[in-house]
Amino acid sequence: MATPTMVLLPIWGAGHLMPMLEAGKRLLSHSSGDLSLTVLVIRPPTPESTAEAADLVRREQSAAAANSDRIDFLDLPAVDYASDLFEPEPAPPHVRDAITALPAPVATLVIDSFCTVVLDVSLDLAVSAYVYCAGKASTFVLLLSLKSNEEAAGAAAVDVPGLPPVPRSTLPTPLQDMTSYKDATGILINTAEEFEPTVLAAVANRAPAIYPIGPVVSLTVSASSGCCASRRHPTDADLEELLPGGFLERTNGKGLVWPTKAPQKEILAHAAVGGFVMHCGWNSVMESLWLPMSPSIGYQMVPWPLYAEQHFSALMLKNNWVDSGELECAVKCLMGSAEKGAKVRQKAMEMKNACRIALEKGGSSYKALQSLYTQAALVLFYR
Repeated sequence: MATPTMVLLPIWGAGHLMPMLEAGKRLLSHSSGDLSLTVLVIRPPTPESTAEAADLVRREQSAAAANSDRIDFLDLPAVDYASDLFEPEPAPPHVRDAITALPAPVATLVIDSFCTVVLDVSLDLAVSAYVYCAGKASTFVLLLSLKSNEEAAGAAAVDVPGLPPVPRSTLPTPLQDMTSYKDATGILINTAEEFEPTVLAAVANRAPAIYPIGPVVSLTVSASSGCCASRRHPTDADLEELLPGGFLERTNGKGLVWPTKAPQKEILAHAAVGGFVMHCGWNSVMESLWLPMSPSIGYQMVPWPLYAEQHFSALMLKNNWVDSGELECAVKCLMGSAEKGAKVRQKAMEMKNACRIALEKGGSSYKALQSLYTQAALVLFYR
């Protein structure tokens, strides 16, 4: 019989595709060779995103071949994105056809949190399905706590299990509908028990089961997507237009402006980095906890949230975000030798080490992954 496969369905963006693929690789490491991965690739909506996704897939295919990993990539047929580029739902019939055509038995299906429309497919095919959330547990539990957008709009604060009241001003926008999650077998979240203990404890006994498997960060330091001050594609960035007049001249010899997509992981792993001013995307939070590589080095994050769930993420980082007027003071604090700067660096180092321990054999995230693999193996045994 062909080796059973776990099917992954990420959306195309690097911030979703790569973490889910890394989570799948970790599950492979728990399987002792009796499991493979099949990644269903959703066609992106634009030529730029299509080229980026294709490049990511090519690099992962080459790496899988070099390491003899059992990872296959299958392109799904294109769908019409004319109505809204930010609703990346795949067509359920395409997913159903791809799964039923696989030559190997399907151990389980792992889908992106933006692809829950295909949960009905898993029910019809009697295949267990897990939802992968690239964000933190707090966001997931927050969205579960809101019955409707109207409820959120009418309250000064929202009560969330395991958290203090959450100010309405920090709620993610837009709010994602979570009603379909009840049909999932379980929820995989890019966090660790050590990072969000009160939230995870508050929902530990509810269904579907939650598996904190993070931090989900590629263990190989390589080029990564960065952040640009504009919504345009970074390769098209005009620095003279984006930056204040004379900025490049004033910072010459003091700093470096990366004009294209930055290799974020390599930069964060560099010993010269003392702090990270960030928009508070959750993948960047996890990377800043994982890097730098030395366990004796920790640096502070300065959240500068912009949109989506970033304000809520900043709130979870102890209300420590800044506006442009406060940024200089915050950077001087974390880089200086003052007592406050030393304390925040020590705290960052402690949290980074806790996240590393979570992934080691016997750690909380290691156990969650082992439990997930055991569940998938049991399903195949009794099918």
